[in-house]
Amino acid sequence: MRLSEAPPKFFIPFAQRAGHDFIRAIPQLSQIGLEDGAASFSDGFPPLTFIPLHMGGVAPFGQDFNGIFNQITAWLRQYQAGWPIYYDQAFCDSIQGYPKGAFVQSSTEVGIFWISLIDDNTQDPNVDPALCLDLAEKWFRFPDPHVGGNGANIEIPYAVDTSTVPNIINVDFGTLFDCPKAGDVVAVKKNNTNTGPITLQITHLGVSLPPAKLVPVGGGGADAKIRDIKKGDVNIFVYDGEKWWFVPVGLSDAPWDDTTYGRCDGEWVPVPMVLKGAIDFWVRWDGNDVTGDGTANTPEKAFRTIEGCWTAVGFRYAGSPSAAINIRLGIPGDYEGANIGPFGSTVQIIGDVNAAQSYRILTKTYGFTGDRVDMAWSVRIAGINICNLIGINMVMTYPGLSWNGTQCLRVPGSTCVPISCYFTLEASNSEGHVIVIEERGYMMSINANVVEGNGNTITSGYFVGQGSQFPGCPAPNTATWYWSNIVFTAAGYCVADNSYIDHIQTNTVINNVVGPRWIADTFAVLRFRGNQGPGNQAGSTSPIAAVSM
Repeated sequence: MRLSEAPPKFFIPFAQRAGHDFIRAIPQLSQIGLEDGAASFSDGFPPLTFIPLHMGGVAPFGQDFNGIFNQITAWLRQYQAGWPIYYDQAFCDSIQGYPKGAFVQSSTEVGIFWISLIDDNTQDPNVDPALCLDLAEKWFRFPDPHVGGNGANIEIPYAVDTSTVPNIINVDFGTLFDCPKAGDVVAVKKNNTNTGPITLQITHLGVSLPPAKLVPVGGGGADAKIRDIKKGDVNIFVYDGEKWWFVPVGLSDAPWDDTTYGRCDGEWVPVPMVLKGAIDFWVRWDGNDVTGDGTANTPEKAFRTIEGCWTAVGFRYAGSPSAAINIRLGIPGDYEGANIGPFGSTVQIIGDVNAAQSYRILTKTYGFTGDRVDMAWSVRIAGINICNLIGINMVMTYPGLSWNGTQCLRVPGSTCVPISCYFTLEASNSEGHVIVIEERGYMMSINANVVEGNGNTITSGYFVGQGSQFPGCPAPNTATWYWSNIVFTAAGYCVADNSYIDHIQTNTVINNVVGPRWIADTFAVLRFRGNQGPGNQAGSTSPIAAVSM
């Protein structure tokens, strides 16, 4: 399975807004003999609901379907939001104890987790260890308290290198550890320069321990070299019981930049840092992808292209539930098209919601085979958990042929949310689409999004396929799509392959748009909810598709 195959998330539990008469909680105990046809966790739907009505059976309750789906999706939504599972004594008792390997968060200390070491574990791990002498045999505490931690942040002991001799790091551990043992971690600042392989000399409570060789993590077991640890570097040292490993800051043959590297198959590769919170990177059309680092909205510091920014910084970070990489367009103007992803958290491309037309991202072409380019788009979002497009204008400027079509926006295997955006056609394209959502992609929209065709002709407005979804607008927001001055050769909406479009909390405003409003094919679902698709002609619906107005 691939990251891009991740299914869409539950923004709200199923039947969240179902009225009191249309949903009910599912009881644990059997309802047979109490209410005919009522479901329970003990029986599921009772046997009576499997008997035809004309033979004395009863229909299952829709309230029960809503109730069980609501409970299931509420828990799935909790998982997707990164909500940990807390130790629960009542639940523990009901299942006769947690199984071996169960991972639960402490119900008394934030940031502390417990791993069950035995099956049928009914011991509360949050008790005072003095009151449970065999607690360590039943639960493993993470993080390990001997490494140190305050719950929210792991504290690493810090030691100073006192050596004045080259190639020696001399550290007095004092009372940092009872005695160095496997798993100990310490941060050390290097005091002097090196001329050869580096040795760690440890003094513990006045006693010099045998010198230990230093081995870089990912370095294939080789000793630390001259440039691996530079004077002034702070390095993390980890003891495995025999030797000390370290995460280098400077590396003997790795690229010299501000990225941490490790070895893989003899090559230095970037090691992503876990990103918590948001981080901004600036892009300007007068910036520089080679010398810029994105740290300021100036020509000297900003990247020149969105794709150049992503290439430089996307690999540096591993996503966390709170992570967000914000790619900010610093000034109005024309920007080169971009392909970004994958990323396991949130990415935002931000222009200006009050001047979105002026932050123009033009079509970029990729490759050329035979008589046409391989790919062409303004923005492609691939394998990103959530990508918000805020106040930008995706402009189709390429009129030529492409083996994969031409799009203002292409969304394969990602969740994408346009917010106050423009989609502008400045060229006709016989294989063009405004938006393509594919490979189980998922898109919602917020506020006003404008599609301006300028009289140009393309294949479709939305093309949604391969198990993808465009369900409208997430609560409590609303969205309006404005379609103007376009000719569609296929249809405004094209939906196929177990995909659907829905107009939840979404309106459409249509002006001078020509062509069929929709094509629904092969298990497609299209719900207009009183709106109409862009176009001026009736759509077509396959016998194995469903369209509701």
